[in-house]
Amino acid sequence: MRVLILLLERMAHYYFPKRIGQYVDYYCHNGYLAPNGERVVRIYCSKGGWNPEPKCLKTCSVTHLENGYFRYNHDTYTEGERIQYACNPDYRTESAGGEVTCTKNGWSPFPRCIRKSDIVLDNASFPSARGTFALQAKVTYTCHDGFVTPEGKDRGETRCQENGWTPTPKCISETFHTCEGQFMKKCL
Repeated sequence: MRVLILLLERMAHYYFPKRIGQYVDYYCHNGYLAPNGERVVRIYCSKGGWNPEPKCLKTCSVTHLENGYFRYNHDTYTEGERIQYACNPDYRTESAGGEVTCTKNGWSPFPRCIRKSDIVLDNASFPSARGTFALQAKVTYTCHDGFVTPEGKDRGETRCQENGWTPTPKCISETFHTCEGQFMKKCL
């Protein structure tokens, strides 16, 4: 055991310390690259320290994107790099502008394409002309003339969820709506 320790100490002295102008090669583990995009980098000892500074950055791979594609043709990006992705027709990007960033934890936000849903409201409309809404967005809808919500109001609120609107926007004829749990003609 003592021989192994002495051997390791001798090897350490062989590699370090280094004189100004001498070099060493450092290696980045799988899933990481140096800022220059290489896995093996030669660095030199200088008065100010190692040049370039030894650093390994996390990599993010461009893989299959369900119902979409990445706009650029690199296979690997390093920590801090941003790329855009696009979605097939009838799908939209989950992140604003379809932009994602490679971080030490992978893509952020995670690139995802979500099915667009045609917003068809019976006897109602959204005041906004937007065709898509953010997940969890709370939206007010307005009933057309002669129609009200089941609660008897001319407007209702709904929230955009992954599976659609909750509660489902609904406007019924104001001639027949619920009044204390009963269907009646024009409750006052």
